[in-house]
Amino acid sequence: MGNKQTTFTEEQLEAYQDCTYFTRKEILRLHGRFRELAPHLVPLDYTNNPDVKVPLTLIVTMPELKENPFRERIVETFSEDGQGNLSFNDFVDMFSALCEASPRELKTIYAFKIYGGHGQNPEQADQRRADGRGGRPGVQQSHRGGRPGRRQQALLRRL
Repeated sequence: MGNKQTTFTEEQLEAYQDCTYFTRKEILRLHGRFRELAPHLVPLDYTNNPDVKVPLTLIVTMPELKENPFRERIVETFSEDGQGNLSFNDFVDMFSALCEASPRELKTIYAFKIYGGHGQNPEQADQRRADGRGGRPGVQQSHRGGRPGRRQQALLRRL
């Protein structure tokens, strides 16, 4: 009876639920998926907030990303370090923003970041095209300032 493995504290699970579109069960399932990518790096126990990042090369092998030509750019957009290395918080952010329950506005913001919007909001990009001041710019490093979920990530780090 006392052999149950604790992955997260109650407070951590509640914080993840408050900051994402996932249930407890889905959060635990996401942790399992994250751990499967690098079992030698990712511990079962996250109650002490380990500072673990899974490299881009492993993240892009996931079935959801494997065939996507923008897979590296998608992962880099959600990566705190901008290089594609994902912490569990980054991983949860990525899945939460792209899940079915996520609002269209949030998906639009990330679509512009991923597909070359350079951190502009959609209205700015539309205005630039309408004014003839610029076509589609090339992809460059994501700008993390103003990123949705910043306050939630800070809350999760404090737990």
